[in-house]
Amino acid sequence: MLICARLACCLLVALTSVHAAIFETTIQPLAGEKPAAGRYSAYVPDGVAKIRAIIFHQHGCGGIQAVEMVYDQQWRALADKWDALLLGDDLDDACVNWYQPTDGSKAMQERAFAYFASQSGHPEISTAPICLWGHSGGGDWTIEFVQRYPEKVIAVYARSGGHDPGAIANGVPILFSHGWPSSNDYNYDYADVVTAGRSRGAPWAWMIDPGGSHDCSNGRYVAIPYFDACMAVRLPTPPVNAEAVTLRTITFTDGWTGLSAKAQMGQAGWGGVSAATSAQSTDATRSWLPSQDVAQRWSQFVTSGNGGQNMGGVSDASPPEEAPHAVVAAVSGSDVTLSWLARADLQGGIRRFKIYRDNLEVFSLGNWFQGHGFGDEPQPTAPAMSWSDTGVSNGLHWYEVATVNGSDVVGPRSARIPVFIGPVSDTTAPTISITTPAASAGTSATSPIALAGVAADNIGIASVVWANDRGGSGTATGTTNWSVPAVPLKSGTNIIRVTAYDAVNHATSASVTVVSSTTAIGGEPSAGDSESSDSSSSCGLGSAFSVSMLMLGLGLICGLRFLRR
Repeated sequence: MLICARLACCLLVALTSVHAAIFETTIQPLAGEKPAAGRYSAYVPDGVAKIRAIIFHQHGCGGIQAVEMVYDQQWRALADKWDALLLGDDLDDACVNWYQPTDGSKAMQERAFAYFASQSGHPEISTAPICLWGHSGGGDWTIEFVQRYPEKVIAVYARSGGHDPGAIANGVPILFSHGWPSSNDYNYDYADVVTAGRSRGAPWAWMIDPGGSHDCSNGRYVAIPYFDACMAVRLPTPPVNAEAVTLRTITFTDGWTGLSAKAQMGQAGWGGVSAATSAQSTDATRSWLPSQDVAQRWSQFVTSGNGGQNMGGVSDASPPEEAPHAVVAAVSGSDVTLSWLARADLQGGIRRFKIYRDNLEVFSLGNWFQGHGFGDEPQPTAPAMSWSDTGVSNGLHWYEVATVNGSDVVGPRSARIPVFIGPVSDTTAPTISITTPAASAGTSATSPIALAGVAADNIGIASVVWANDRGGSGTATGTTNWSVPAVPLKSGTNIIRVTAYDAVNHATSASVTVVSSTTAIGGEPSAGDSESSDSSSSCGLGSAFSVSMLMLGLGLICGLRFLRR
């Protein structure tokens, strides 16, 4: 095996909300293999116990950008969701030497898999099922692959390349896409291919791109949700530990269909979608889509798709789910440089970031923070999540960051970050008080307990934190009016201390003592009850008793005290 590692170890990349590992290697051809040396890159999501799938990008003829896909925020969000390896390659050679997997490109890919499996500690990479994305000559490669190894393929997206793989691929979802007939992509017309497959009952779809030509245009806004939905219906649930994974069979009526008859293209009803029925299973005029969401995106794309960076007519009204986090502020004089981590919106990517100072938007970072190019490669490849605010006035300021998706929908804001500008002349410590529970000695409560209170400072409260002397700590919600919904208590006395910090790190604390109570079984002893030490005495159903000790962890009763009325 001839493997030339470009990197001796993985790169820790802080482009998303996790520290992810990226590996790169160069594979040299062996005797009889036609391709020249191939460069491969792989993205492994952080904290993955087992790689469940591979998402592979095969570039087109003359294109080498697929190796950059590991830096694409939106594709990484899909890999993160499914614990999948995101993989791209660079076969910088004539298509005729690599577009047939059997000419050596498949064997070279397998050796790259083996390298990534070894370096990442995930041996299952070598046998994981695969989602195949291909453009132009890469589209031909994906279809040749599924024609030979259908049992390994979750789904295929073939853009401007491919052919009918035949009945052997009838069980594999395939989405064929190409540009509008008036473009120079018309020679890649796959309506007849899909018609042939659908007449056999194959779960295939035809997606014409009104705004695209031979480029990849905005197909990703359907392709990524398409792979997402296909993995949901094909990967075993729950995940299996076996090295070889048997994919679930497609149930046609679990999906949706869309009218895609070529003769009706552009006419009323074309692109309309509905839930799949058994009567449509071999209806060649209708494309099969794996879910209602994907069907609606497909319909929007084929009827109103447009070029540029506007999601191809696909709309996404849902905001990004996750707020940016790990926001850090560096201060130099009156300038503030913010940096943060964020995960892309899976459906709409990252269009821009909004930065707020003192609850007012002060900047919108990027028209498209990370767009995509001719071969769907990320542009720019790895943009920095940072921004500098210059000439900020003296005093305490609060910064927040929010992600905006491709439909210009704003997601939740990050936690507020305090920044103090100007000379530090503050000598006044903040004040803090606990209003709930009342700060009386020996307050009795069951676990957990809610805390609330107020704090004040001449400049401003930066944060309020709590700690229990019996274990446990955290940060309160709010500052001048703060609260903690649930503080765990240990049996017995708990002293809970709450501390307020101002912008220059002055601190003041307040505390409350809470005695954790246990729940009595049968009630408390009442007047007239007497304790019996006679073990032969019977205890009727009306007797009151309390557990004196429990053996924690085993749930065993170590002793009982009987009370007789």
